[in-house]
Amino acid sequence: ENRPRQRDLLIEYLHLIQDTHGALSAPHLAALAQVDALAEPLAAGPLVVDDHAVVMSQSGQLFIFQLPDLRLVRQVELPSPPAWGPQRIGPHVLVVTKADDLLCIAADGGVAWRSALPYGPLAGRPIVVGETIVLASRQGVIWSVDRRTGEPLAQADLRQPLATGPVPFGQRLVVIAVL
Repeated sequence: ENRPRQRDLLIEYLHLIQDTHGALSAPHLAALAQVDALAEPLAAGPLVVDDHAVVMSQSGQLFIFQLPDLRLVRQVELPSPPAWGPQRIGPHVLVVTKADDLLCIAADGGVAWRSALPYGPLAGRPIVVGETIVLASRQGVIWSVDRRTGEPLAQADLRQPLATGPVPFGQRLVVIAVL
């Protein structure tokens, strides 16, 4: 619909678009990039965590805005540019940097924990199972970490490169291997 392009309504409009279409397209992200604090392209779409909107620039700046007024609450510089994310995990945000760091960032912008990706780049989105985050590497290793601390819990080497992250299927996880 044609609605006024008021800065204070932008996030509400993005919620409406995401709820209606299930995703945000490039034009919608371009509208968010017009917010004063964002002078460079976004690495991914906006993410809502509680009463904050989180966006990440391609250079590695994480911006946290208060909703609904889009007041910039905090700007966090990542240790290197983003390779993946952000993804909401409960009240936190997961980000992977190009230096293969897995960061868990609280809604206030503080780093809750940081971990190296011991098995290389992710094959797809991690999933949450209870208090555990389950990840899969392109090299074929599935592993889990405690979502509160990032401490490793378990791992299994499938000895086959993976094309996707884990997908829950009943009581099992499904991944797609690369032949």
